[in-house]
Amino acid sequence: MSRKHFGTDGVRGTVGQSPMTPDFVLRLGYAAGKVLAQKGAHPAVLIGKDTRISGYMIESALEAGFSAAGIDVHMCGPMPTPAIAYLTRALRLDAGVVISASHNPYPDNGIKFFSADGFKLPDDTEARIEAEMEQPMGCNEAKKLGKVWRVDDAPGRYIEFCKSTFASQLDLKGLKIVVDCAHGAAYHIAPHVFHELGADVTSTGAKPDGFNINEKVGATAPKHLIAEVQGHKADLGIALDGDADRVLIVDGAGRSYDGDQLLFAIAKHRQSKQKVAGVAGTLMTNFAFEKAMARMGIAFGRAKVGDRYVLELMREKGWQLGGENSGHLICLDKHTTGDGIVSALQVLEAMRESERSLAELRIPQDPAPGVNLIGPFDTGSGLGEAARMLARAVEHAGAPFVAIPVSQSPCRRLEPSVLPLSDAAPYDTNVVCLQPDQLAHFARAVGRRFFVGRTTIGLWFWESSVFADRYRPALRLLDRVWVLSEHVRSALAPATSAPVRVIPVPLAETPMGPVPRAELGLPADGFLFLTLLDLISARRKNPHAVVDAFCRQDLPRQVDCRLLVDGGPAPVRHLDLDHRRYFRRCVPVSSACDL
Repeated sequence: MSRKHFGTDGVRGTVGQSPMTPDFVLRLGYAAGKVLAQKGAHPAVLIGKDTRISGYMIESALEAGFSAAGIDVHMCGPMPTPAIAYLTRALRLDAGVVISASHNPYPDNGIKFFSADGFKLPDDTEARIEAEMEQPMGCNEAKKLGKVWRVDDAPGRYIEFCKSTFASQLDLKGLKIVVDCAHGAAYHIAPHVFHELGADVTSTGAKPDGFNINEKVGATAPKHLIAEVQGHKADLGIALDGDADRVLIVDGAGRSYDGDQLLFAIAKHRQSKQKVAGVAGTLMTNFAFEKAMARMGIAFGRAKVGDRYVLELMREKGWQLGGENSGHLICLDKHTTGDGIVSALQVLEAMRESERSLAELRIPQDPAPGVNLIGPFDTGSGLGEAARMLARAVEHAGAPFVAIPVSQSPCRRLEPSVLPLSDAAPYDTNVVCLQPDQLAHFARAVGRRFFVGRTTIGLWFWESSVFADRYRPALRLLDRVWVLSEHVRSALAPATSAPVRVIPVPLAETPMGPVPRAELGLPADGFLFLTLLDLISARRKNPHAVVDAFCRQDLPRQVDCRLLVDGGPAPVRHLDLDHRRYFRRCVPVSSACDL
């Protein structure tokens, strides 16, 4: 039977529109109550909510529906979704109900249910509730109506529960943490948890007004947390969403870590102590995560997107860890559902016990095939034009790339706010289109680690041995160098051990027409196409035959990329050598780096 009202995470919609209307919620509460009443005498439920203004209306309608069905109701006000799952078990109640639309904006709201064991309702129970909703709504006689109580100590109970999931021999003393509560349900919970464990806590997003939940704060708006962490010079930032079932963490350098990274940190630490049977992810889980699990000997499985399906896979396999890259993480040995606060504590426990930073616990990133283009893309100089044409050529070839613009002024330094640059340069090949002095400044600014694991190609346009002698250390970072003449190659040879390739083209073809080499320094037609050949054939053992054929003008104007791929035929792409067709637009830049 297909479900009419329940989605993967309960019922959700825009308030005032079906299904989130008072009459629907009243009928839902009554129908759920009638189903729960079949379990035995004196059934009772717990109702919690987030901080949306519509929560008052929905709470009242649910309360009335449950009471009409003879169900006692325990109200606890604004509480995180995982708190309701825990308190339902702790108070031995028959069900828990959460009024929340999680990370959605305030006009939306939703209703989701937990069973007595703290897990989400089984599909068959939801189907029975929907079937009951098709029946006319009634009301118990007065003596069989449900009663209502307020659970005044709910926040304190849940705070103590969260703390109990953190290793008792550890604390957070010495850590300065910014906690972003998204103006949501954890605003009066999360800061206390981390503070009582010893951290120096600064809270943000902790002033809900009914309308500002998730508004430019929380796990879905990491820029706010990054700014707060850097402004307070904190060690870490922890961001939750509106109902605190997902988490994102930012380190002191401003790097953000999504659910995949955090789940990896937890799994890696646990594997160092005891064999981890397996970890569940989703179809959206980073492939690097899956490869890292395989290297550690940990089984990995993919579920459909949604924490409901992740949990189903975990219970089917008997695994304790699972999650989504959105930050829904489940540690079944700690809780029955995804919990942002508990998950953050598991990451902190891994950091404390291993005495390693979050950056050291992250997924090892094998650079992906593609090109990081580094040059003065946003300047009007000849070198800037050359960099833009190079980027357009790579784009036309279909190779993935990012363009990282730098200032052409050699006296400016890289802005600290964009570090580490490796996060903005995800690919395995760097092409550096910079003046020699800029190259030296760039290497000093980003550090040698930026070049580790990547092939770096330098485009060299200057026929002067002075540049080679002065910037010898920077040249040593280059794996290959492309130049325009034998004279330049001779000047560079003593300064670098990298192969130096000569491209003998006398004029640079630009969208404005031929430009003398001395004015621009880059022959757009021959040189840029050779660039493409070299990038595409980077893993060929001997691509020189293709290159030499091009330099002899033996290749046709349309080139079959199957010539360039190792190991046999590949999907055919044709590269049109008439640059005027595709060099007219400037490349969009993806991040700003100034020298």
